[in-house]
Amino acid sequence: MPQIATTLEEDVLAYATLQPGALADRWRIYARLRAEAPVYPVANSVLVTRHADCVALLLDRRRVHNGGPSHGVPPEVLARLTAGERRMLGEIIDWEERWLTSVNGQRHTELRGLAQRVFAPRAITDMRTRSEQITEAMLDELTGRSEVEFIDEFAYKLPLAVISEILDVPEEMREPLHETTNGMRVARTGLAWRMQLPAGLEEAHRHFMEMRRQIRELFALRRGRPTTTIMGNILEALDAGVDEHDLVVLTQLLITAGHRTTTDLLGSAMHTLLTHRGTWERLCADAALVPRTVEEVLRYRSPAQDVERFAAEDFELHGVPIPKGRHLTITVGSANHDETVFREPGVFDIDREDVKAHLAFGRGPHFCLGSALARMEADVALRAIVRRFPDAELVDPEPEWTPNTHLLGLERLRLRLGRDRG
Repeated sequence: MPQIATTLEEDVLAYATLQPGALADRWRIYARLRAEAPVYPVANSVLVTRHADCVALLLDRRRVHNGGPSHGVPPEVLARLTAGERRMLGEIIDWEERWLTSVNGQRHTELRGLAQRVFAPRAITDMRTRSEQITEAMLDELTGRSEVEFIDEFAYKLPLAVISEILDVPEEMREPLHETTNGMRVARTGLAWRMQLPAGLEEAHRHFMEMRRQIRELFALRRGRPTTTIMGNILEALDAGVDEHDLVVLTQLLITAGHRTTTDLLGSAMHTLLTHRGTWERLCADAALVPRTVEEVLRYRSPAQDVERFAAEDFELHGVPIPKGRHLTITVGSANHDETVFREPGVFDIDREDVKAHLAFGRGPHFCLGSALARMEADVALRAIVRRFPDAELVDPEPEWTPNTHLLGLERLRLRLGRDRG
């Protein structure tokens, strides 16, 4: 059936309001934006879609900053909220304003310095052997099964186990933290969140408050007792007078950065590779190709599709006026498919020489802290899977994407792994 012609406005609105067809077709919509309107106002935000513009804004410390009034919620949306809804939204915004991705200047430097100890190269190297052990044990549990649900039975469990060991999260708290993290995503669906309030507000608020309770419980459990180096550093900062709320939010960010995006990366990697059998077979024959494969998956299906910023002053971009305080959606998922940077960007090609230009982890002072951990875990997981299950295949070649413009991941991914070749 021929595709019905749509205007750019209709395409973007369908995408912004999480229409399933538009989400699955996001790369066509990105291409249209880059060609027709690379700076596009929508929902009290401005979509920026070209690679060069995304890089420039990510590196710009004068015109662009983190955090802004009401986190980009349109005034007409704020006006229809009740007093109770404004209170809940205010508490969520206060939480998000404390994220490393939202703070600026000296406060960002101090909090990032603490967080960097978690993801330091030496720490990642030390965790690799343990990650390999966890991976092999999890794959042992899947051996002999006719079908597996890869997201629920592996992709989230591996990174959750690793970050939980780093932060000394006891076994009984891991699943509840994972469920709360997933619940908080209600408030991180991207443009739709700001456009559709108060829908989902009460649920999101409940999960944010539950996360605060869980992490405070973790602090109380580990305070004054032997613990891991990283949790010990956090508790020392707490004893030294660092705001407890800041440390709670930092710990939540470490948990999220340490497992949610890696889950999405692993799911996208398996789906992409098993729909590109030639590349899959090359990996099965030569695991040395795994690192470049991970980089191409990061470009081709970036777990984070956009980065939020705010205008620190009035300026123009491609003739579009951007007033001070305006919310900016720096669409790195589009930038990673920009045909002026990447040859045949819609083609999954692990041999491309330009892959390192991708922006999957951002750029500049807010470059993703969890990038090294995510790369390591994806490398470990893919090496083990291609060695043990070279006959793996998709049960459903067109699985459902998570309804989200900010994050890109699969709701489910059913696989037939085949015989374990050990």
